[in-house]
Amino acid sequence: MNGWQNKTILITGAGSGIGLALVKKALAEGANVSALVRRPNEELQKVSQSFLLYQGDVRSREDIRNWLLRSLETFNTIDVVINNAGAMYYMDITQPDYQQMKTMIDTNCLGFIHLIQEVLPQLLKSPKGHWINITSDAGRQAFPGLAIYSGTKAFVEFSARAMRQELMKHQIKITNIQPGNVQTPLHNKSTDKEAVERYGTIDSGQYLAPDDVVNAIHFALATPFEVAVNEILIEPFSESI
Repeated sequence: MNGWQNKTILITGAGSGIGLALVKKALAEGANVSALVRRPNEELQKVSQSFLLYQGDVRSREDIRNWLLRSLETFNTIDVVINNAGAMYYMDITQPDYQQMKTMIDTNCLGFIHLIQEVLPQLLKSPKGHWINITSDAGRQAFPGLAIYSGTKAFVEFSARAMRQELMKHQIKITNIQPGNVQTPLHNKSTDKEAVERYGTIDSGQYLAPDDVVNAIHFALATPFEVAVNEILIEPFSESI
């Protein structure tokens, strides 16, 4: 079953990694796609004529509002929201980097809140809406070196679980996708190299491909509406928590 065809899908963090793979999959399956990116790149621009590409930042409520307006002007309705934008930095909590902590909180938590404030009211108009969060296995289990990141992902995880209960009566499904290590640029942004060396080696050394996560999202979207796929924990085989 095709869970994408003829649906209007809003995707944040579409510039690379999981988000970029999502855009390609959704377009290939016949979806209407509106993608939010902080910095458009060459690969996205190659296909930008076939979907709405909007430059903005989830940390800005105004950017989210304007992106929503452009999306509605283009597609009229919204069926699926995929909250994918994220920030992650390894750090030793005894030597925290304030700006990096703030970036994680503003992107992962405040960005989520901005989507709720601006986009959820429009999704409520959909007869069968679907909201998907790309969270993390770190939102289920805390990891050393990722204290703040784990906290931000737990915030989304547990907020979404409450949302699911409230929005059931509005015919909106909520799914949390919880990836382990994924081969994306997110892993290369930490500047505390000692923390990366100390804590980053805790993982198995194996990585999921972005398409592995996209396939999990496809499964959640393709199920009949009366079937609730609330959570999917997906990890490299040897990393299982």
